Amino acid sequence: MKAIIFSSANKPILPGTKGNVAQLNLNEIDKLKRSSITELECFDVLESAENDDILQDLMSKLRTGGVLKLKGTDARQVCKVFERGHIGETELTKLLVRNKLRAVSVADILEKVSTNKEMSILFAGVSGTGYLVEVKRN
Repeated sequence: MKAIIFSSANKPILPGTKGNVAQLNLNEIDKLKRSSITELECFDVLESAENDDILQDLMSKLRTGGVLKLKGTDARQVCKVFERGHIGETELTKLLVRNKLRAVSVADILEKVSTNKEMSILFAGVSGTGYLVEVKRN
């Protein structure tokens, strides 16, 4: 089963999805059973979840061979762009504060995933101020 989790009502536009795909809001993560998901795609979930252990919770939903795709705003990149004068305070606030509870960076995610021996990093990258990290359950 594939699941897509959105942090708010502002969902990105998605192409038509086929098959067994669940589209959930952030507050519906508990509906997913442990070790049941083959692909879990999350938009701004790490930044917006009240649960400090949200990354561990998401990884626990993956079955063996399952992939977790995390997409969000890299706080370190936003700060670099701000420091260089490419964005002002309004854009900084929009990127880091609006509808978010915490700042997240790719480095933070990689550090947390590396402590879980059942997981491996497939991809980690930053484009502009956005990050994409893909994690696989071994």
